Amino acid sequence: MGEDEGVGGLGWHGRRGEAPDGATLEWVRRSVDARARVEGVEFLPGGSVSAIHRVHLELPGGSSTDVVVRRWLNPEWQRNDPDLSPEHEAAALGVAEQNDLPAPRLLALDPRGDQTDVPALVMTLLPGGPKAEPVPRELARTLAAIHSVPKIEDALPEFGFHNDASAEVVPRLSKDAGLWREASERVGQPPESPPASLVHRDFNPGNVLWQGDRISGVVDWGAACWGPPQADVAHLRWNLVFNNGIAAADAFLQAYRHEAPGYRHDPYWDVRGVIDLFPETEIHFFDARLLAALEAYLRKLLS
Repeated sequence: MGEDEGVGGLGWHGRRGEAPDGATLEWVRRSVDARARVEGVEFLPGGSVSAIHRVHLELPGGSSTDVVVRRWLNPEWQRNDPDLSPEHEAAALGVAEQNDLPAPRLLALDPRGDQTDVPALVMTLLPGGPKAEPVPRELARTLAAIHSVPKIEDALPEFGFHNDASAEVVPRLSKDAGLWREASERVGQPPESPPASLVHRDFNPGNVLWQGDRISGVVDWGAACWGPPQADVAHLRWNLVFNNGIAAADAFLQAYRHEAPGYRHDPYWDVRGVIDLFPETEIHFFDARLLAALEAYLRKLLS
């Protein structure tokens, strides 16, 4: 995107680095061990409606541990993204833990900010880090494991797209309005959806942690829901197009089909996933490089 200022504008992104106040750190400490001592706080990037910090705790007996506190610091989140709530993420982490998925474990939740400066939750810190060239088979294996969880409860909402596909979209820097009109026409009639399963909803390289060539964890479960696996597959594919090219997106799809026998992927999901990135705003738009990659991908999908 262009100037990635999130839903709260410049003021919000300028505040993301604000460390948790004393009361919040006290709550974090008690959530882990009442005898623990806070020895350090580090800002972690990410989060469109929340601020994320790593908290280092010294424990009795000379051991130590690190945990993550996510705080809903953006004052606009309830108006702009009410579904991305602390309760929602806590529920998603619970489903992930029940099914032994590689997700953080929830340690504490304060959805109203009664003991903290703002609504917040504490979770375990997963090992690993980002990988510039993700391994397609490993991405597929992990995502297929997430999708193997059937809808068994109402703890999470149902999947829904972010926008109305009937509204014609043409990016501000595009010189090929016909391409976007064709894309809008192509998604007019969606295919039959499969039975709903667990969907991460934002499974992309930035939310996947690696140790070597193995995935060590998946983070940012705040948008998880029950829905079609195809939505997750399509979401990751356009992210791979941006970061690694169309060939990487195609390699992942081939690997996913291997990991999930019987999986059917209609191009509708890929085209609809691209359209779901819009509309652009004054501070949230595609620059020339990203738009060129996106339009090349669309042309391939529509050919």
